Amino acid sequence: MNQFPNQLLTKLMQRRMLIGLCCAVLSALPGQSSALTSDKEKPISVEADSVDINQQTGISQYKGNVELIQGSMHLTGALLHVYTKDGHLDKAIIEGKLAKFTQQQDNGNEVRAQAQRIEYFDSSEKIYLYDDATVWQAKDSFHSDHIIYDMKKELVTAGEAATDGKPADTKERVKITIQPKQK
Repeated sequence: MNQFPNQLLTKLMQRRMLIGLCCAVLSALPGQSSALTSDKEKPISVEADSVDINQQTGISQYKGNVELIQGSMHLTGALLHVYTKDGHLDKAIIEGKLAKFTQQQDNGNEVRAQAQRIEYFDSSEKIYLYDDATVWQAKDSFHSDHIIYDMKKELVTAGEAATDGKPADTKERVKITIQPKQK
């Protein structure tokens, strides 16, 4: 009798169990909350070594030791593209050896992230992290080549699932560290 179908079935069952376990773990994380609601009402401040601004398109490019601050949100890296609509931040894409993102949450906790490339979308409150990506929330961490962090839904999607169905460039496994609850 051929063992191949049984091995395939076992692998599929193991994968489903792993996905179920990851979903259960992620939903049980403490301290999840959305970004500070007051951040969107704060002015945007950007510092860099040089800048090119196109007011007609609402796109600006900042180069060299870039730092963007809006309320509690901080983005740092080597190259930043800012897209605005009607004078408000729409999207920011920052790249660097390790681009970084931090933001306070309404519950007082801080979310930190780093990756080679970070895409922040203001209206959807999502950050997309690419290449050597890590997200820290409270004392827990997530590491993968691709991570999507949805601050509204309090949802982390990592690994191949974060590539929107496109094949991943690498097959790095997702690494999650969850600290025990304090008694």
